[in-house]
Amino acid sequence: VREALTNANYASDTGARILMAKWAAAAFLEKPIIGHGAGSFKVIAERNIAADPRAAGVRAHTQAHNTLLHVAATLGAVGVALLAWITYAACMGGILGRVGGGTHATSTHASTHWTNFGRAYDFGPVCALVAMVLMSAFDTVLVNTQEAALVLTLVALCVPTWLMPPKRK
Repeated sequence: VREALTNANYASDTGARILMAKWAAAAFLEKPIIGHGAGSFKVIAERNIAADPRAAGVRAHTQAHNTLLHVAATLGAVGVALLAWITYAACMGGILGRVGGGTHATSTHASTHWTNFGRAYDFGPVCALVAMVLMSAFDTVLVNTQEAALVLTLVALCVPTWLMPPKRK
C-alpha cells in the first residue's frame, strides 16, 4: 500500500486496486449523474491503462473492487442513490420488522416480539447484510455472482415476514 501511495508503484494486486479506485473516482467525476453505463468499467480500465505508463502490468478488470466506487463510475449518482435506498430499506426492514420504519406495526403486535428493536429472525440477515456492505469496500459484491446471490438473498430475508391485518371499523 505504501509503495502504491508514495511511489505510484501499482505492480502489486493491492496497488492495482488503488489504481482502479482512482480510475473509478475519476470516471464518476466525468459523468456524475448517470455514469458511464452498466458493465462499462473494463472499458474505463482499458482506456486508463493505455493512457497511463504507471499502469504497465495492470490488467483491465471488469470491476473496480469497491462496490460504491464501481456503482458511482458505472451508474452515477442515480445508481448510488438507488443502492443506498435499497440498502437502507433492507436494513430498516430487518431491524424494525417493517420497511422504512413505516406505521404498519401497532405497539400491541410489536410488543409480542422478543424486542421492539427487531425480531430474532430478522436481525440475523441484517447483520450479515451489514457485514457484506462493509466487505464491499474491498470487492464489488454486486458484480460477482456468488456474492450478489448472497446479498440479494439477505435483502429478501430482511423484508418483513408479517403483515398486520387490516383495521376493522
